[in-house]
Amino acid sequence: MTDVILLLDRSAVLSSDSHFWRSASGLGICMIPQAVVDEINSVVAGFGSDKTQEAIASEFLRFLVTSNWQVTDISAVHALLSQKLSNSTSRSSRLDLAIAECAYGLALQSASTVILVTNTVTLIQAINQLNQANLSTATAPTVRTWIQNRQIPTQTVINISTTSRAKTVRNANLARLNKFIVGLISWIVIVVIGLVAWRSLQPKEFNQFWQKTGLPHLPK
Repeated sequence: MTDVILLLDRSAVLSSDSHFWRSASGLGICMIPQAVVDEINSVVAGFGSDKTQEAIASEFLRFLVTSNWQVTDISAVHALLSQKLSNSTSRSSRLDLAIAECAYGLALQSASTVILVTNTVTLIQAINQLNQANLSTATAPTVRTWIQNRQIPTQTVINISTTSRAKTVRNANLARLNKFIVGLISWIVIVVIGLVAWRSLQPKEFNQFWQKTGLPHLPK
């Protein structure tokens, strides 16, 4: 399903397993912010006391090397995100802001629906308040249900439908513009050919007409 980009954050990665990661790959293009990869590397390095998360983080990094997942550093600033997520200077707050700005940047640069997969409530609230047509959120359990039932969550269906309609409208407008330009060029070519033929066959009448137009004299 190439119309969907899944962007996973730290909470989604460390609350799941390799089966989830492989299955998610079948739902669309899976991506992960560079900031999240850096954070997961920190977990593996032992910056934390949760040995279970260390094991999951190590497994994920091994998976990432051999998967078709993409690491991205795309980012875009939005005042609302800064307002909602930068109230604290803590490491987790800075990471949340980086993730949100990555999701927003992807949505701006892509015609696809971008789904930020996160279990963090503040991230979900901040992203949903942006009202960006092709950007939404889903928790890891929601995506797991999506995988099991092979049924897209309702809000995601709405967003994909909206994005597809917008893309169809853009394509239709572009097609009409192209048709108009081709028609205009064809008309100009026909007029020029007609004028050249007239000048060749009836130069006196053509010169009288051209003088009346007030246009510059044509070279002989």
